[in-house]
Amino acid sequence: YSADFILEKLQEWSDAEVDDRQELIAKAAAYSGYSHLLLGEGFCTVAIDESPELTSQEVIQRAVDRFDVALQAAQSAGSADLANFARVGRARAYLGLGNTSSALADAQQVPADFEYVATASGEFSRRANRVYAQNGDGPTGGTALSIGEEYRNMTYNGDPDPRVPVSDFIRTEADGTDLYYQYKYTSLSDPLPLATGDEAQLIVAEIQGGQTAVNIINNFHSAVGLDPFPGGSAAEIEAQVIEERQRELWLEGHRFFDIRRLDLPLIPAPNTPYRKGGLYGTDRCFPLPAVEIRNNPNIG
Repeated sequence: YSADFILEKLQEWSDAEVDDRQELIAKAAAYSGYSHLLLGEGFCTVAIDESPELTSQEVIQRAVDRFDVALQAAQSAGSADLANFARVGRARAYLGLGNTSSALADAQQVPADFEYVATASGEFSRRANRVYAQNGDGPTGGTALSIGEEYRNMTYNGDPDPRVPVSDFIRTEADGTDLYYQYKYTSLSDPLPLATGDEAQLIVAEIQGGQTAVNIINNFHSAVGLDPFPGGSAAEIEAQVIEERQRELWLEGHRFFDIRRLDLPLIPAPNTPYRKGGLYGTDRCFPLPAVEIRNNPNIG
């Protein structure tokens, strides 16, 4: 809402009235795009500003519309960073919509070393790195959560994968949780990546496959000292790209939707007993909260 409200006002005013107006439009539209994108990825259905109940695809299309505005304004302002910020977001949105040709066109324009981050600060809790605040080893780190079993001791050809740094077992909490720490973020002030050239490269690899994907994977492996991926069948390359996304983009907000859009196995498997009672379910998205339904006259 904040981004859309600001965007609306900026579009009403003129360049003469607001310094750097096009750059501000690009930033507001891009942040609105990412907000819509994350809602569409995470929720089964969405309602925005008393809209009717929208499908995930409808909300993600709204994200594309915002990124269109952001990219045009960024180019008018001459801001390469904001233009690439919008391109990565739009490529991600197009991928979610199944529009692979448009996703590829955007992703291919993003430099491999591009990074756009959300800054963080330990001075105010609302600006803290939330991953470290929930799971971080140190005097200001939190222990509310542990690291899932599938991310502990990740290796490639027997060598530890440094992209997924997780501590050895620390202790067992009072509720029986085995506590493991992540070390990707090491303080409350560590920035959080929002859009990167790594993500864009992985979108290219997923869409193009073949030797292009193998080369991209091996660029990632070379950067962290892992053995090269030898390639294989189309299915084997595709599976490795999905694995690379899990590792390269770890704790950056992608895996949840990847599980949904790619129909990946749920871990733990559905109907597995939960140690505190009940069974694990089959949901792959969050349902629209009841409060959104009760407070919205356009949803019956």
